[in-house]
Amino acid sequence: MRLFIVFSISFFLSIATATAQNAAITCREGKPDSAIAACTSQLARKDLAAEVRVLTLINRGAAHEKSRDLDNALVDFDAAIKLNPKSAAAHAWRGSVLRALRQYDLSIESYATAISLQPQVAIYYTGRGSAYRWRGDLDKAMVDLDTAIKLNPNFFRSYGERGIIYRRKSDFLRALADHNEAVKLAPGRWEPYSYRGFTHEARNDLKAALSDFRKAQALAKSDDLAKTDDVVRAIARIETKLANLNAQPKDAKIANAPQRIALVIGNGNYSNAGALANPQSDAAAVSKALRDIGFTQVTLKLDQSREQLMAALKEFAALADKADWAVIYYAGHGIEIGGTNYLVPVDAKLTTDRDASFEAVTLDQVLLSVEGASKMRLVILDACRDNPFAKKMVKSSGARTVSSGLGNIEPEGATLVVYAAKHGQTAEDGKGTNSPFAASLVKNMQTRGLEVNLMFRKVRDEVLAATGKRQEPFTYGSLPGETFYFQPN
Repeated sequence: MRLFIVFSISFFLSIATATAQNAAITCREGKPDSAIAACTSQLARKDLAAEVRVLTLINRGAAHEKSRDLDNALVDFDAAIKLNPKSAAAHAWRGSVLRALRQYDLSIESYATAISLQPQVAIYYTGRGSAYRWRGDLDKAMVDLDTAIKLNPNFFRSYGERGIIYRRKSDFLRALADHNEAVKLAPGRWEPYSYRGFTHEARNDLKAALSDFRKAQALAKSDDLAKTDDVVRAIARIETKLANLNAQPKDAKIANAPQRIALVIGNGNYSNAGALANPQSDAAAVSKALRDIGFTQVTLKLDQSREQLMAALKEFAALADKADWAVIYYAGHGIEIGGTNYLVPVDAKLTTDRDASFEAVTLDQVLLSVEGASKMRLVILDACRDNPFAKKMVKSSGARTVSSGLGNIEPEGATLVVYAAKHGQTAEDGKGTNSPFAASLVKNMQTRGLEVNLMFRKVRDEVLAATGKRQEPFTYGSLPGETFYFQPN
């Protein structure tokens, strides 16, 4: 009889232990409703060790957060921190909830505490970077996300967040690179496709955006549906835009708007000179603005070698023959040698002054690429930065002068050539994401009812003010006796 009693006690104890273990697993890994119930059951136990109680509160708070019950989630994380103020996980989860509640300063403080307790955990930097982004502090967000990726290069969310910041800075090339990496790291998650979809939409690549949003919607699990409202709205928005475009006959499109095309070039990563900070982001911002105001075709080229640049100009010239407007925007190094203006490709060495003829691209070649347009021919050169080639270049002939900026020009026909800084001056990169010239240009191009000549005068005045009169943009050439608008009323 005694043996039976001992066996019965052992049997029931093993059942109780198994039940407790199952409850702990469900609390940690179950769906929100089941997890909350299991965690609550665990917390009702009076014999629960203090460290286990803290973890259980964190797990229940996470389940509340996943079900979007943010108030109860915050209660659980606060209780966990009260029991163990050194729980970095509790502080980080609290930061996540506060960010969702749009209390960004408090969120950043919570993540900062988590980081001080465990400075090598990448996800804490990712969380704080996201809070900085939502607060609008993009530079601090970028620092945190760079740190997160350095600590853990295999976490998709860090790349996704950094890609969003690049998108906010109109640096779509880097944004897409990060989003592609996020998709590569987590092809079964919905979030990377959502990140990339919004960047495609910002670039006006509606079909690619719709494909990514539909993929995100298909991958989202039932627990994620509350977080995919933006994706659902994006799908509806893009389907409407595409339907409107498809409903408009081709002939109507041609009749209603001029065929305006643009080639946008940003050269910054020079092989034989110091890198320039802003040409790529300037070019991205200008190309986005041109797309937004309805240009028929905008081609963005970054970090072009001489061969690539010549090929791009040749291809653009063929398109310009059939266009009303042909616009080329170039950001990068430009130089004048012996009265000839050159745009400098990223692979140029320019050891001597005569090398420019073989390694650089003349402004005349650029002008040839727009001359086929029937109405507006425009070349915009943000290419007058202080040029390291001019300082180290060996002069093979005493008759040739070498300058840092671009030289005077008199374009023929109905053509405008706009310098970011007039001949003899150098242009500034500025302290922000875009140069003063590019920032003003993008803003004024999108202003409705602003005639082109007046627009460039406004750009000149704004750049003069922004640079303390150190830089004066200048327009050369003239247009025929009709009005031209980037963005008509």
